[in-house]
Amino acid sequence: MNEINKEQFGQFIASVRKQKNMTQKELAGRLFVSDKAVSKWERGLSLPDVTMLMPLAHALDVSVAELLQGKRMEDELPKEEVDKIVKASLQMTQESILVNQKKKKWVYLFLLFICCAEVLFLFVTHLAEIETQAAGMLFLILFLAALFGLYFFVLIKQKLPDYYDQYQVDYVASGFFRMHIPYLYFNNTNWPYIVYAGQIWSGITLTVYPLCYGLLSWLLPQYLYLCFVILIFLNVTALFIGIYAVGKHYA
Repeated sequence: MNEINKEQFGQFIASVRKQKNMTQKELAGRLFVSDKAVSKWERGLSLPDVTMLMPLAHALDVSVAELLQGKRMEDELPKEEVDKIVKASLQMTQESILVNQKKKKWVYLFLLFICCAEVLFLFVTHLAEIETQAAGMLFLILFLAALFGLYFFVLIKQKLPDYYDQYQVDYVASGFFRMHIPYLYFNNTNWPYIVYAGQIWSGITLTVYPLCYGLLSWLLPQYLYLCFVILIFLNVTALFIGIYAVGKHYA
């Protein structure tokens, strides 16, 4: 089975990027990754996640086949060459999915550990008062963030069925999870970014909200419940706005 040549892949990306007068930081910004990740690709140290191939090809104005070959292709390829590229892409897909699934599980477990540690520290050390209603709101939003995190980090499908790319489908259903956002159509181009937005929201909520509770408990104890209700409303609104924004941008 033909494998992707990492060095040739990276040199091709760097060459096309420079031809377009684009910096690594600018390319990274378009893909919502760090410039260090782009640097590693170009130096042949790693390959991008398979979900990055289409957005990367779009950003560089090349085809996915050209990316995988690491060179410009003006003429139509023979069937044998196309088969090799497809096989290499499939191998890259399988390896990338397995590695990413393991990484995401560990990231999710780490976020849960940080969240639990922060909550225990706040209440055991009495740095935050246990105001019944406000504490109930805190545990509610943390439970929802943990539930969403379980889906976005562990259970989520990496690829949507093909009919999402053929028709305008505005909902995703998988097990207990349902997502429906009016005027937003899901497909395999914007789906990776939507998943990433959900992961970011879950991670921030799990790690930042216990700290917000402690800070508000110290600064505004008499308005703790009201402040927390407003904070949660803004947080949930930010989730849907974030998903809608990236979904529309990469539709």
